[in-house]
Amino acid sequence: QQIEQIDLQISAARRQKLALESRKDFLKFVQFTMPHPEDPDDATRSAFEVARHHEGIANALERVERGKIKRLIVTLPPRHGKSEMVSRRFIPWLMGKHPRENLIFATYNEDFANDFGSDCRSVMTSPQFLQVFPEFGFRQGNISKGKLQTEQGGAAFFVGRGGSITGRGGCVILDDPIKDAVEAQSPTLRETLWNWFTQVLMTRLTTSKAFVVIVQTRWHEDDLVGRLTDPMNPHFNEDKAKKWKLINLPAFAGESDPLKREPGEVLWPQRFDREFLEGQRGLDPRGFASLYQQQPSPEDGDLFRREH
Repeated sequence: QQIEQIDLQISAARRQKLALESRKDFLKFVQFTMPHPEDPDDATRSAFEVARHHEGIANALERVERGKIKRLIVTLPPRHGKSEMVSRRFIPWLMGKHPRENLIFATYNEDFANDFGSDCRSVMTSPQFLQVFPEFGFRQGNISKGKLQTEQGGAAFFVGRGGSITGRGGCVILDDPIKDAVEAQSPTLRETLWNWFTQVLMTRLTTSKAFVVIVQTRWHEDDLVGRLTDPMNPHFNEDKAKKWKLINLPAFAGESDPLKREPGEVLWPQRFDREFLEGQRGLDPRGFASLYQQQPSPEDGDLFRREH
């Protein structure tokens, strides 16, 4: 019995150590707040399997939190953990560390935005989160899927693309502003998104220190990332583009890979191996170039147009 008590004390001390480390280390926070379903009491196990690209994303987000990066774009293939890290975990971590700050989260529609709001609320009411941030609390009567308000006066607002955010301001996180290929092919929708982003969302930044994070999978060469970073795009502005830190993580590494992979090296071989990726490429080469390689190309091609 004495040994069991000692084991329990050791386990509790280990959990408290990880909780304290999670206040500063975002990736540890992600793992700590996602306990392993087979053994949720073991703080050393997590349902979140860390890969090299997760470490790179976490490092960039920590630099955002510290004010070292004010404009960040992360592009990577679908199902690679971007929303789990950026939209479901980074927001709670930020609010835990800065409960007086305001944040606007946006995605392609209101229902999906509310889903993220609900997910964030679940994280922030979990025993794991409250062990990391024991002083945190929600303001009574000010919790909904679209708005999470802290006791200290900070808040996170969750809105769909084109939604009204009048009277709201703060830092901005934008996750997949385009839903699918059908939306991406609409010039009207792309223009509407651009106008909303430039004339509405970007005007909500409250101070010069406020950050903007965009995380998405590429669907079209004229999408938001294309307009912000591609010198060939008519909307490109060199001075504004210099302010953005772009982390592009294709499924197969190219030259100058941000993770220092060798050309052709797979991004997440434990989950999506080379055989799977080659199969996806064989099904739809053009779609693969956009979704997995983050290299969308015009419908008519760059060199050989359909009419020729």
